[in-house]
Amino acid sequence: MKFKIFLLLSLYLTGMIMKLESTPVINENQLKIIYRNNGILNNLKIPPLKFEFPKIETISISPYETLYLYKDNTLPLIHLNLIIEGGILQENNEERGLYSLLLDLWENGGAKGKSGEEISEMLAELGVELHFNLQQEFISIEMYCLKHNFKQAFQLLEDILLYPEFSENKLKTLKLRYIDSIQRRNDKPDQIAGRKLKEIMEYPNKITESINKEDIEKITRDKILKAYKSILKHRRLHIALDGDISEIDYHTIFLNLSQKLGSIEKPFIIKDQNIQPSGIKEIKNKIILVKKDVPQAVIVMGKFLPSYKSYETFPLRIANYILGGGSFVSKMMREIRVKRGLAYYAYSSTRFGSHYGKFITASGTNSKQAQETTKIMLDLISNFENLLTDDDIIIAKDALINSHIFEFSNPSKILYLYIIEKIYNPPESYIIKYPQIIQQISKQEILNIYNKYFKQNDLWIIIVGPESLKKSLEKLQMKVIIIEPETNVESIIK
Repeated sequence: MKFKIFLLLSLYLTGMIMKLESTPVINENQLKIIYRNNGILNNLKIPPLKFEFPKIETISISPYETLYLYKDNTLPLIHLNLIIEGGILQENNEERGLYSLLLDLWENGGAKGKSGEEISEMLAELGVELHFNLQQEFISIEMYCLKHNFKQAFQLLEDILLYPEFSENKLKTLKLRYIDSIQRRNDKPDQIAGRKLKEIMEYPNKITESINKEDIEKITRDKILKAYKSILKHRRLHIALDGDISEIDYHTIFLNLSQKLGSIEKPFIIKDQNIQPSGIKEIKNKIILVKKDVPQAVIVMGKFLPSYKSYETFPLRIANYILGGGSFVSKMMREIRVKRGLAYYAYSSTRFGSHYGKFITASGTNSKQAQETTKIMLDLISNFENLLTDDDIIIAKDALINSHIFEFSNPSKILYLYIIEKIYNPPESYIIKYPQIIQQISKQEILNIYNKYFKQNDLWIIIVGPESLKKSLEKLQMKVIIIEPETNVESIIK
């Protein structure tokens, strides 16, 4: 019976989705009905969601190693996350790709006389999940297991951390896989667009996504081993432990682990780094057309914003939600997809790191409509002040405040967000005060901060599509520069 209900529901939802996709254009009268102020839900009173941040226990293992605890005995599960500050930021331009290979090999290359396959089988028998993740600003090593298997699971993790094999044969296999991925990275226009925008914005630093075959081939086991030792020697380690941990002697466990990992020399601490982005300023407000003969063009634009530490990120979050982050209630989605049917998607996003943030907006449209779609995106960004309404702000604030609670849907996420904020080190706890801060922001404050960062001629614009687009794009009164997917962005300014 349950299966029949599920099947009927699935068929119904499929039909609704197909109907939605087959009728992308909505006329002005329909829009007025959808967005009217006196709609059926207008007088529905929904009390604001309340959330109190739980108490996190903090224990200092050493001057640069901290243990964070969140006890939750709801389920007999334990989650461990080792977060090491640094990540890709510790690489230099001559060794891009080294840390990616290191993390893959560290996780899968075997340890203490056991092959990677043998360790995988042992983990599977214990029901353990183990993931090594490389981020821009840190490395994360996560382990999930049943409470009664924690001792065995942690012993395997400790073997991997302390006695990795870094198998030469496994390294060769991984390098071949990376090279194959490089050879196929120009298959999808959206991936090309994202990569070229990142290359331009991160210049003069090289990015991992644009490494080539030669970069991979020159990575050796000796370089992997040297990087591994460097990570441990310069570690600033945050240990997140949550779940049913009441019977775990965590203090002794991690004190012993700290001693086995060795002494720490000059730790790499994110907040102490001086990282100021520049990008290729000479090509702002110019269109970089990446040649690819595809029926659907991809448009991406980007600019820098302040870091997570800045209060200004909050007005910018509201502005972004209204502009393109709010799905169908956002101005980009309404103007580009709903009203005109030019694209299946049109969105914007803001991302805030320890040293800077980014604004990214994107859309995918028929190549013949690329010029019109680009113009609408630029017009919405430049005319935001004239388009902003009080209703926009109310909707955005309600959505941002009510969705904030879902950032804390489980203990693991709570601990993770808590630690990331410790790494970013804002002047006050933004994750705790987020709802109050969002609620108190005025319309004028949103406009002041938006106008401060969104000035004319201040966007990097990438379009992936046929070379024939150049003529129509020039109607936007912007210079169009044509490049290949593998063009070195440095050559654009020469």
